[in-house]
Amino acid sequence: MGKKSDLRDFERGMIVGSRRAGSSISQTAALLGFSRTTVSVVYREWRDKQKTSSQRQSSGRKQLVDKRGRRRLERIVQTNRRATIRQITAQYNSGAQNSISERTTRRSLSRMGYCSKRRANEEWKNIACVETVRELVLDNCRSNEGKVKGLTEEFINLEFLSLINVGLISVSNLPKLGKLKKLELSDNRISGGLDVLVEKLPNLTHLNLSGNKLKDINCTRRLVRVELPVSHGIERHSQGSQAAHHSAFHNFAVNSPLCIPV
Repeated sequence: MGKKSDLRDFERGMIVGSRRAGSSISQTAALLGFSRTTVSVVYREWRDKQKTSSQRQSSGRKQLVDKRGRRRLERIVQTNRRATIRQITAQYNSGAQNSISERTTRRSLSRMGYCSKRRANEEWKNIACVETVRELVLDNCRSNEGKVKGLTEEFINLEFLSLINVGLISVSNLPKLGKLKKLELSDNRISGGLDVLVEKLPNLTHLNLSGNKLKDINCTRRLVRVELPVSHGIERHSQGSQAAHHSAFHNFAVNSPLCIPV
């Protein structure tokens, strides 16, 4: 079973989503393969501090692979992408003052962003069947080119998804989730391109875009007919003034919450 300090952000989100969906601590622990203590602590941290990422500071003895050593490992891996951990370790130790173990090599490569495809598949098997997940909270996780690691179309029964402050600049790479009803996208950097959600999320009923920088109202027209509040001065512009309309909406989208009932 995984320990709390070993959990990835995605696994923490799975625990929070399972608990929010109504599963008990014991059910969540059995479903995801973690201890009851881990499930309890992770969910309590999210409930009390809205924390879904590990911010534990590294401690203990000095790392055997320093900055120079990481560059050396990088060169070895780039030379032979199919090399095994044993081969990489042997090649590293052949010219290094301090030898390292295969375990240290694996950990160092993991910190550098390298991961064995076979090992990743084995880890994925330890995670619960994604078809059973209905709520998933991935707030503060890091996205890469509009993709959140682990978020795939396999979540066929997902109804609630929270991606607050994950660094999204576009929704074009979000997976197709046919049963998703509520999507939280606040505090990202999305400026447009929301049309794709019509095909990707056909049953969406709630979309939160507060804290983003939408350029104009056109990006939401295929989703919903938006009525902007009077307090933002939209009524002062004539309906024929397209530039004024876009300017007013830009001010609204940048400085105010935008919560769209689709």
